[in-house]
Amino acid sequence: MSLRLIIINIGNTSVKVWLAGNGKEKSLKVFPATQKGAVLSAKFAKAQKLPVVYFSVVPALSAVVRKAVPLALELTTRDVPMENLYKKKETLGVDRILAAYAAREKYGSPAVVLDLGTATTLNIINRKGEYAGGLIMPGAPLFTEYLEKKTALLPLVEYGKPAGFAALETEAAIRNGAYWGLSSMADGVLSRAKKKFKAKAVLTGGFAPLLAGDIPAADIFDPSLAVYGAYLAAVKRITA
Repeated sequence: MSLRLIIINIGNTSVKVWLAGNGKEKSLKVFPATQKGAVLSAKFAKAQKLPVVYFSVVPALSAVVRKAVPLALELTTRDVPMENLYKKKETLGVDRILAAYAAREKYGSPAVVLDLGTATTLNIINRKGEYAGGLIMPGAPLFTEYLEKKTALLPLVEYGKPAGFAALETEAAIRNGAYWGLSSMADGVLSRAKKKFKAKAVLTGGFAPLLAGDIPAADIFDPSLAVYGAYLAAVKRITA
């Protein structure tokens, strides 16, 4: 795998530009998930003078990147060489099946992948190596943003690592609650899935580095799993 690619990961919170190749992925730049952020990410990616690949869960931003880098390869669920058991295959997020595909290729089957992003998703790879469904749960930002939007007095607090457990002020109580609430939910779901499917448990996603130490059910920590899956799928398309 000597081919080097620039990969743009368009998410709900951010647009990340990666360099992938030689068996590793390197984050180069992060932009906000806005129209301007998508334009800047495309210009930055194009300036690297390497083939550009992108995958997205935000159709409007996909269109921006497609216009800015017409020669870029867009990956969809159809491009992932993995049997997809989802009933409506086109509704499965490409990031979810890319992460599952990468987990299968790197760690074997069966496996369960917990992806900590704007949403928290659990993705299951069965013994046959097929994508076998999963769960969608709130992600880190939703733990804090929902409280601010749906209550009269609670402020918006940035998600982050807490100082200890119990808090003696409202902002800290929200931050601690969000952190320990999400890490406990993630660990509980991952532990249950790991036992149910007798599978390796893989932790990934943008918030994984922050929370990994408090999710003991995870056997493997691999924060750039979907990007690696995108690299593998793109190489197959390019060299086919």
